[in-house]
Amino acid sequence: MLTPGIQPVAGRLRFGPAVIALRSQPYLALIAFVLALIIAGMELVRYGDDLLYAAGNGPNPLTLTCVMLLSVALMHKTLFPVQNIWRRVVFLIVLALSLFRLIEIYILQATPLTDVLAFVYNRYPHADVIMSKGTSLSLMLFSLGALIRRRMQTCGFVVSLLGLVPVSFAFMIYSYGERNIQIEMSPATLMLLMLVGFSSVFTFTRSPILRPFLTSSVWGRMARLQTLGTIIGIWVIGAVSHLSETAMMFEAVLASAMWVFAIIILVSGSVFERIERDRRTLSREVEHRARHDPLTGLLNRHAVGDYVAMIHQMAHGRRREDDPMTVGVILADIDLFKRVNDTLGHEAGDRVLQHVGRVLRGKLRSSDVVARWGGEEFLMLLPGATLEQTMNTAQVLRTAIATHVSWKNGLESEPITISIGVSTYCLHDSADSLEQIIQHADTALYHAKSQGRNRVNCFKTNRKPPPTPKDFLPPRDKVH
Repeated sequence: MLTPGIQPVAGRLRFGPAVIALRSQPYLALIAFVLALIIAGMELVRYGDDLLYAAGNGPNPLTLTCVMLLSVALMHKTLFPVQNIWRRVVFLIVLALSLFRLIEIYILQATPLTDVLAFVYNRYPHADVIMSKGTSLSLMLFSLGALIRRRMQTCGFVVSLLGLVPVSFAFMIYSYGERNIQIEMSPATLMLLMLVGFSSVFTFTRSPILRPFLTSSVWGRMARLQTLGTIIGIWVIGAVSHLSETAMMFEAVLASAMWVFAIIILVSGSVFERIERDRRTLSREVEHRARHDPLTGLLNRHAVGDYVAMIHQMAHGRRREDDPMTVGVILADIDLFKRVNDTLGHEAGDRVLQHVGRVLRGKLRSSDVVARWGGEEFLMLLPGATLEQTMNTAQVLRTAIATHVSWKNGLESEPITISIGVSTYCLHDSADSLEQIIQHADTALYHAKSQGRNRVNCFKTNRKPPPTPKDFLPPRDKVH
């Protein structure tokens, strides 16, 4: 049976998109590795020149080597755990190879590294089969982002995401069907870099900057729709400008604008996530305060009302008369509590109330309801308890309070005592509601007070319970 005040969290975040990204990450790296391996085999047998190099610079040996190494390191964390030094060594090798290729382009004006790998693949390099600047830059950023991921997660994510900018630039040129532009990245290279790039980015799924983007929250859904709409809008603008023949070479500008917008959305996600987390915390705190007494921490009347409504709803759903629902009701009041306030002040009285609440809560089951009913009164509801069990529990509570709670009256220590009224609610044996049963316990409490205090009194009624079908059956000894 549910305890009031403990409600299921309706607004809890779900991470369906994040789970999809995490599960697809190793498979993207695996596909990239298999494709690179197949292309490397085609290179070794000198097959597929028209297929691989028809649109310009193809996946040369250096590109294939870097892609295979990077995809192996990204394939699965059980193959190379994040803490394993060999995984970082692989990322460092890819970073060194791609960086050296950029040094070949801008500083050396020679290709010693490319020549060595071309010799291994039995293919001599020429202008159409060398690693381009965009490919080198993307691979360098992917490997660098993976290397700094442990110490600077947000920075590593931004670096890896920037590695997709040259890839998106080449993709936009291909999608526009440009014939007059020399593209430095072949379709095969573009596919490999897209697979490896998204696999690298998806390793940051748990990072503070990407996690909000992949949640089921309102902001997450809105951010994904905005990003998708921006990508489609930018592509349509470029396509329309090409159709009108007024376009200049602004694909790079469009691609850069697209990724700048994506980075802004992702960076703002951490801010919105923090705001949403604070809002949920405040909402839970407000709900807790609305259902709990601020002094004792016990439930209040509002929470008891919800519990009573739940009991009635569960009772109406039960049709089996051989399995009646019972709730023991205990209403306790501190005897002569006004003396404590008048003698020591309200602060001492508050401490007594807190101590009594802790003792009552500690002597009952976790499924039992303990509430501050008002002033110095405490209400306890015991689901499933019979009248005899409720009376025994009430005696235990009365003895525990008299034993463990006291107050200083001058130089003497006087025990705190409570008077208790008891009643029980049974669905099939009582015509009264649970609210009326609580009133019966209040009546029994009044009689306990009038009979001398520090005692337990049970409510007695002269009303006979309504007959049940069992009452019309003959006795067992009369059945032949």
